Amino acid sequence: MTARWMLIGVALFALLQCHAATPADAKVDASWRRWKDGVFETVYAHPRSLADDALARLTDPARPGDRRSRLQATIELTMAAQGLSRDAQNTARDWLELGVITARQTPDQDLDLAADLLALQAIDDILLGRLTTAERLLTEGELLATRLPDPAQGWHLAFARGLLAMARGDGAGAVEHFDRALARTAGPCQRAVNLTWKAMALRRFANPVRGMLGTSLGLLDEAQGLVPVVDYPVLHLQVMFTRGQGEVTLGNFNNAVTLALGTLRLSEDLARQGYDHAETAAGSILARFRREDVVLAERLQGQRTALIWMTALIGLLICVSTTALLVHTRQRRRLQGLADALQTRNHELQDLAGARARLLAAACHDLRQPAHALGLAAELAMLARARGPAPENAEDVQRRLQSIRRNSITLSDMLGELMDQSRLAGGSYAPEIGPVAVQDLLDEIQLQFSDLARRKGLSLRVEPSDATVTSDRHLLRRIGFNLVSNAVKYTERGEVNVRTTRLNPGRIQLSVEDTGPGIAPQDLPQIFDDYVRLDTGMHQEGLGIGLSIVRRAADLLGHRLDIRSVPGLGTTLTLTLDEVTRTEAQQAPAMSTAKPGGNQLIAVLEDDVESRHALTQLLVHWGFRVITATSAIDLARRLGSPAPETPSLLLTDLHLGHLDGLDEAASIRRWPGCDHLPVLLLTGDLDPAIAARAAAQQVTVAHKPIIPRRLLPLVQSALAASTATVR
Repeated sequence: MTARWMLIGVALFALLQCHAATPADAKVDASWRRWKDGVFETVYAHPRSLADDALARLTDPARPGDRRSRLQATIELTMAAQGLSRDAQNTARDWLELGVITARQTPDQDLDLAADLLALQAIDDILLGRLTTAERLLTEGELLATRLPDPAQGWHLAFARGLLAMARGDGAGAVEHFDRALARTAGPCQRAVNLTWKAMALRRFANPVRGMLGTSLGLLDEAQGLVPVVDYPVLHLQVMFTRGQGEVTLGNFNNAVTLALGTLRLSEDLARQGYDHAETAAGSILARFRREDVVLAERLQGQRTALIWMTALIGLLICVSTTALLVHTRQRRRLQGLADALQTRNHELQDLAGARARLLAAACHDLRQPAHALGLAAELAMLARARGPAPENAEDVQRRLQSIRRNSITLSDMLGELMDQSRLAGGSYAPEIGPVAVQDLLDEIQLQFSDLARRKGLSLRVEPSDATVTSDRHLLRRIGFNLVSNAVKYTERGEVNVRTTRLNPGRIQLSVEDTGPGIAPQDLPQIFDDYVRLDTGMHQEGLGIGLSIVRRAADLLGHRLDIRSVPGLGTTLTLTLDEVTRTEAQQAPAMSTAKPGGNQLIAVLEDDVESRHALTQLLVHWGFRVITATSAIDLARRLGSPAPETPSLLLTDLHLGHLDGLDEAASIRRWPGCDHLPVLLLTGDLDPAIAARAAAQQVTVAHKPIIPRRLLPLVQSALAASTATVR
């Protein structure tokens, strides 16, 4: 954009701060005046709020309006956006073009608004250098203006004509049109604008004689007296600068320097006050010291060398000061942004540290109970066995073993929750999305919670489902278990119902309903937060993270989670999932329907004696043959030669003394015939780097502790995948 267009842009913004007025003897359209005066006042006081409100009225379907109100909103947006960012101006330009099209569709309606729209569009085209288009728009607007009742309604058209004449180099025409605009208004701000532009037209386009330039300075003196700097700082900046140009042209360099310094101070004050437009205004000052001013001053006084040096000095002073101001402003904004980001990060770290401390405290407290119960049950079982083989002693031993099994499952579930919470909160859980048969989940829920519900006197009803959904098998199981566990815990009488509903093709809703105490409306927003236990008057086991895991898992998987609760009647939690097609459903593996056995050979690498013995006994019970070792070398020795049997599966711990289980597995796979050997890594290490290494080696990872009924499907799945690969 040339200096002329920058000058037009600054003047247009100053113009939009003025209050419209009409001579007292003219016919007044009171309704139009009230609206336009309100717009001008808001543009001066709160331009951004006016722009936001106008744009909302144009785009928000909840705020419909008639044709006139939408045209008014377009004018308000265009006027307010002139002092805002370039993006805001581009948005206003788009709506302005649409407003002109709308106004043209019904040319006999809303003539006052149509004239304003055409004038604003013409000014925009002048700024963009489209002078022919601006001429057509102004001609069209002036035809409409002849039918307007209030002459003040044509003020924009007259002013735009003056700008067009200046753009074409027609000084006399520009002066004439600015005089016409001056006659149509009596407001001091608008009058100052007209006087300023008339003075510039006289200085730039009239014959270079001192009389004309003196007249120009006189007009600027009058304009400066009309615009107090407190009320109209941008327009005051315009007048001061234009007068400084005239003083330079006349060779009054002392006056020019004084005005230049005053202009710079005003720009700096505006910038410090957060007035974004001040940077543009200050930056445009240097651009306006054009070569034509130097040539004109040379003709008048013959002081070419002095004028060039003085102009260069003023330009350098303004350039250095403006650059320093801009750099300071940008650095301040950048430092403020960094400080805000650092403060936000500190708060996040403090929250994370607090959450981890609460999690550790809750874990230490709640894990102690099942661990203590395990120790007591084991001790009582040993005492009962020592009393002899009497039937009552055998029954007592059996009860103690069931208690041990129940508490070990509880302990395992708590540790599993802790691991899931850690991985979900840390963002290290990588979901494995695929088809999941809902009935398999429902069968596990029935098996896991039937005894607990029966002991509490509750009815647990699980309705069958033939649906197959898209989800992560482990996280979906965790969500279902946590929802049902919470329902059974907090329901003292009545029932817990688990059902699925097909909402429409492609959507399945899993619901868990209970007849518990319900949740008060004010407590609903916090039930999914970490460590929240509502005061229900009952002491319950658990870590207080069950529903937190549900929320995080649902968010990660993209499943919608809803809650509906009525105090005293019960609570319903629903999870909405995507149903897979019939073809995909046929490919969905079952959670735990595969049969054990097969007499296949499984190699186990484990350096802990008790863990190795327990795992061996469990695998043998399922019908597998087992060979154990503490390393790859030890396994090769135990398999024997010259024709060792190749294992069907390798189960290995991660930490084998000073050895690494993944490294040992890679070594075994280099044996002849073992390149496709499936590997199942059992570890309690949640480090994402371990998971990444395992994935790179195509090794399945299962995190300890893992209960037998979950280990068997993993073993069978690994064996089935190996068989498919061989085929």
